[in-house]
Amino acid sequence: CFNKGETAVAKQTLIVLLPPEQAQALSGTQRFPAHRAYRLGKEGHLFRSSALNARGGLMAVDGRGLEGPVDPAPFCQEILRECGVRNFRGVVCLLGEGRTPQLCRTVQLLGDRLSHQKLTFYVPEQYAGCSSHARALVSSAVSGGSLEQRLRDVRGRYGQERVVLFLERRAEDFFLPSPTGSGQPLSREALRECALDASEGADILMVKPALCYLDVLRSCAEAFDLPMCAYSVSGEYAMIKSAAAAGLVDERRIMCETALAVFRAGANMLITYYAKELADAIRQGEIG
Repeated sequence: CFNKGETAVAKQTLIVLLPPEQAQALSGTQRFPAHRAYRLGKEGHLFRSSALNARGGLMAVDGRGLEGPVDPAPFCQEILRECGVRNFRGVVCLLGEGRTPQLCRTVQLLGDRLSHQKLTFYVPEQYAGCSSHARALVSSAVSGGSLEQRLRDVRGRYGQERVVLFLERRAEDFFLPSPTGSGQPLSREALRECALDASEGADILMVKPALCYLDVLRSCAEAFDLPMCAYSVSGEYAMIKSAAAAGLVDERRIMCETALAVFRAGANMLITYYAKELADAIRQGEIG
């Protein structure tokens, strides 16, 4: 949603964050592109993909690999110049988890300048407090707990008009979001989010996909005294099915071994497409 007086974009518009080579796929649709063609380099210098030839939509800047100090004024000037040349209607600025005073100053200055030009500004939730003009991107990739409650909390802090649900697709090969998307143990901040979920009355913590995130499952199991659930998604099921159909593995044995691996990592329960087969294997004494 865009506030009254800002660039006119209909409410309920779906903004799609995508690289330049995929922008043409949105042509003729009701989708609104955010061109992920920019990144912040050393000391905040702005780099643009040579593949970008689009105009309009939003400018998306990946600042998660930023190193060194940032001089806000030149950086903001580069952003505004790109918006003017390419007729961007706003900026999505993706920053890392480590909020720093210099990044907060940059967000504040950029928010002021974009607002003056009547351009919208989106930042991750943890940076929304740095600028009264910024929209808070609330990630859908939560590791357990209630996304609805999280949205209510953020709306309480910033107001309805400044909150945007950021639908993140992290583990693309498995078709469902994962807690961090990186295959690494949960960060302190992510563990704090889990702790918040627990304090709000979460009955369980869930990790999905299961097999490729056993380290994440272990991190949660060791940190929290709550039942741990692993969600074995369709991509994992399809891998075993495909390998078995090709004669590469014994499907039943692999099914049992992968289930055991999930429980060894700390799961107390498992959601799986093999539920009936695993129940039969337990009855037969093949797994226990």
